[in-house]
Amino acid sequence: MSRCRNCGAEVAEVLCPSCGALVVKSADEIACENHPGEPAVACCVVCGKPVCGDCTTSADGVFVCDVPEHHRIAATWVPLTLAMDAFEADMVKTNLVQAGIPIRVADPRNFAGTLWFRPHLGVRILVERATWESAKNVIISFQLPDIES
Repeated sequence: MSRCRNCGAEVAEVLCPSCGALVVKSADEIACENHPGEPAVACCVVCGKPVCGDCTTSADGVFVCDVPEHHRIAATWVPLTLAMDAFEADMVKTNLVQAGIPIRVADPRNFAGTLWFRPHLGVRILVERATWESAKNVIISFQLPDIES
């Protein structure tokens, strides 16, 4: 494991689960969704879109893309866990929604620039800051890694 250069969180693969920074260790790079010739430096914490330095901004220490609404969302929603695949994300989503906790899913694998890295990218589950503690208690039974906020 290595540490994220932006926030210091532990990074197991290519994507920081806390702030969205990319830590690519091979010669290949994840391409920016808006500028395919440019390497992405992060994936938006709200939608998962890979973005280069020109397309991303930092909001409260996390990276967001060029969608204006994502700045507002990033200020009130926080990462809860990183699911390893869509099935696991759907399981978490279903259980949190049944517990009355609204969620957002940020999946960088939905974008063309991440094609070669998809097996190494997780699906980020976000919850509103006010519900983080309750949501954390719901996922404990799944034994998923939680992301301290």
